[in-house]
Amino acid sequence: MKHILIAAALLTGLMATGFSQSQEERREDGKDHSLPCKQERLVIQAHGPTGKANLDHSDFWTNFTAAEFSALDNPATNLFNQTAINQHFAYTFRFPGWPGSNGKECCRCIEGATLTVTFKALQGGPPQSATSANDVISILSSLAPGPSHVVTSQILWPSGVKTGQTETLTFKIPCKYLANGHLSIFVEDDTAVVSAELSLLRCCLEDDRK
Repeated sequence: MKHILIAAALLTGLMATGFSQSQEERREDGKDHSLPCKQERLVIQAHGPTGKANLDHSDFWTNFTAAEFSALDNPATNLFNQTAINQHFAYTFRFPGWPGSNGKECCRCIEGATLTVTFKALQGGPPQSATSANDVISILSSLAPGPSHVVTSQILWPSGVKTGQTETLTFKIPCKYLANGHLSIFVEDDTAVVSAELSLLRCCLEDDRK
């Protein structure tokens, strides 16, 4: 299944919750007060293993089978800090107050988001081997063009990796991919996601942003 998903994501997207996890939010005042609304920085920290399945299926490419989506939606296997190989990881961030999150268009993105994800290799190997070394992360939004909805995608361990090795990657996400109130990540099956954080500056016109 791994190679099918790699082909779908890279060929159509590259030409990168909650689940059984939870997400924590904190807000900080922005420094630019020139806009006629309240600015604040929203920081969403996702971690597990508490919470409810929260995938937004509209973000994911359409060639997933029902069985594959069922596995992704399974809180018993789709975990932060996974220890078993052959378990894909997927997670959807949701932004309170965004259109699509509560039906009210009371907040908008001022600048693109910063997504920071920390990974751990569960099966070491040389470059492009059928181990953690060929795992890919895809950042997904239903607003991204094409049937795969891939904003960006990349191999996590292009130089090979040792079992237990960790890495932190940062992605910049333009506002145009955040206007629907959610953003998803998908990580292939021999790499564990330790943590994920999304930070964005938003402008809110109403107080009922939850």
